[in-house]
Amino acid sequence: MLQITDVTKTPTQVGIDTQDITAGSTVTGAELDRGADTAVEGVTALLTVTSYAAAPNATGYMRIALMPLDATGGTLFDDGIGVAVVPMNVNQRYDCAVQLTWPAGVRYLKVVLKNNTGQTANDVSVALRWQAVTV
Repeated sequence: MLQITDVTKTPTQVGIDTQDITAGSTVTGAELDRGADTAVEGVTALLTVTSYAAAPNATGYMRIALMPLDATGGTLFDDGIGVAVVPMNVNQRYDCAVQLTWPAGVRYLKVVLKNNTGQTANDVSVALRWQAVTV
């Protein structure tokens, strides 16, 4: 029998909670575990940026992804898959829901967020929501 459970990870659990991120910097969150014998469906990242030090570049954006680890505490494979780009080019609060994919065959991962706006982003947080499917 399949069981579907709604899972919520707070910004504190994700490891990106009200942080200031300088222009060009990358922030890596905490290790997350989908659980043994569990499939993950429909990952939604809730990205909040409260404000900027000054107006972001006209082509500014944040880059967010779920990046796999080869084992708990293992190597982070932080390039190439599942990247979402969120345009941010005005000095205002942003509350963005972003669809991401938990990499197939991967149990452990981290959220990786890069600030490509040209300005320091203030009080940045990321929460995650998904459905866990177990047998």
